[in-house]
Amino acid sequence: AEEAAGALADVALPACADTGTLSLCAPTEGKAGSFTFDRAYGPSVSTADLFADGVAPLVASFSHGFSVCVLAYGQTGSGKTHTMLGDAFSPGVNVLALRDAFAAAAAAEASGQRASSSFSLSMCEVYNEAVFDLLPKGATCAGALREGKGLDVRLGPNGVFVDGQAKHAVTSVEQTLELLALGGRNRSVGGHEMNAHSSRSHLVVTLELVATTSPATTAPSSNAGARRGNAASGGVETTAESFCAKLQLVDLAGSERVGRTEATGDRLKEAQHINKSLSALGDVIAALGAAQTSGKRAPPSAGAGAGAAPVGYDACIAMPHRSSPR
Repeated sequence: AEEAAGALADVALPACADTGTLSLCAPTEGKAGSFTFDRAYGPSVSTADLFADGVAPLVASFSHGFSVCVLAYGQTGSGKTHTMLGDAFSPGVNVLALRDAFAAAAAAEASGQRASSSFSLSMCEVYNEAVFDLLPKGATCAGALREGKGLDVRLGPNGVFVDGQAKHAVTSVEQTLELLALGGRNRSVGGHEMNAHSSRSHLVVTLELVATTSPATTAPSSNAGARRGNAASGGVETTAESFCAKLQLVDLAGSERVGRTEATGDRLKEAQHINKSLSALGDVIAALGAAQTSGKRAPPSAGAGAGAAPVGYDACIAMPHRSSPR
């Protein structure tokens, strides 16, 4: 979460803490409050530091076969899109995550732990409660993308998916970034009094990994007859396993107060849908957090169990806070 520039004053914020309370005070409105986050980052902390501390472990888990979702949540104009996309001088979370994912796959193949890895990319937006593909096959502009009612979200044997959404095979970070740039140009944006370039939709980038582990040779055991023996080593060769995992990078549209944005017409309609969907998301996160507190485990993803245990996280929700430097 990030605080909008100028929305709150006199912010007491630890530069970086494992756990900490963030105290906010807005004297002009007579409001004050304290909020607890897993970590809190001041304006001087770079996106690279934030990524290394809180997101890189999740990308490592994704590389081991666990599905992961990273969301940027906050008020309009607070810097969510900048945090996720970055710029030429400061790469965003999306770029850093892609670099780590491709590097991990290459390292696993080079070490012999993995026989093959393949990635595919898809990109959609949720605009006014409808889902639209930002990278449809053959499309190069946003002109016809939002015609019709949008795509349907369905539940299949491998989890939730967007029916009819295009997947693009990608083999390098550079190719993936080119597609992200194209999809970004197709996204819905608009201006209001608080943000001249406000995202008017929720953006969901999905990187899917399908991998096959290499057969491993283990020491002989009493039940070795049930598996294939390796005559050269005298050990037992296990069969290769395949898994599929998804890394979803989400740049949410910012919450808005119509009295401040002075939105009218289409901007007002968009704001109503944005706030409604963010409220629903808050309910989902609260329910998941309650289950986590009570000791209940979230159901495993389609790829769970195929690789090593997640690094640093185990079916949990981590909520860091980043204060806007503006």
